[in-house]
Amino acid sequence: MVSSTAVTLSFSRLAAKEKIRPLLCGGILLAAAVMFPRILLEVAVVNPSLLASLTVPLGVMTLATVGGAAWFWRQYRGDSANAELSVRNPVELMQALQFGLFLTLILLLGKALISWVGEPGIYALATFSGLADVDAITLSVSRMAKDGLSNQTAANAIVLAAGVNSLTKGILAMVVAGSETGVKILIPMIITAMLGGISAAWKLFY
Repeated sequence: MVSSTAVTLSFSRLAAKEKIRPLLCGGILLAAAVMFPRILLEVAVVNPSLLASLTVPLGVMTLATVGGAAWFWRQYRGDSANAELSVRNPVELMQALQFGLFLTLILLLGKALISWVGEPGIYALATFSGLADVDAITLSVSRMAKDGLSNQTAANAIVLAAGVNSLTKGILAMVVAGSETGVKILIPMIITAMLGGISAAWKLFY
């Protein structure tokens, strides 16, 4: 599966082709939507006890992003396009090694932050990690929840990282494709992040 961030960058570059711009915007959002079920799958493997707190917010974020993609595709009237999507192989050895190093760093930082400032420090780590990747923080806090970190803090950190990552993709689209196209991606990403936060807060009280 190609990285959703790689798809965002590649499709944003292709968005200069006016006729297929709505289709490309839909493709970016659909690729972003795949991230949320992937997070649930990772959590199910590492720490299934977190699923109860994550299913609603991540499910809502999935539906919001897919809904945005569907809206864009309805604007696409079947114009043909021969643009090629050039993305790197997501399972290259170097990328796998980089991910392993990043995961180790997140685990170490997470334990250090808990020692220094307690569980709230995890939220700062989730924000920082979400700028680049959600898988590392997802796996890290899922494991940490088995070793003393509260399930609610772990779930909130994962939703926070997912929201930050979604906003990052929207900003990348603006930078690469320009403000006219980028804002069409950023707005659905903002809505997705907000709905995820609201859903996570709702789970705290109900």
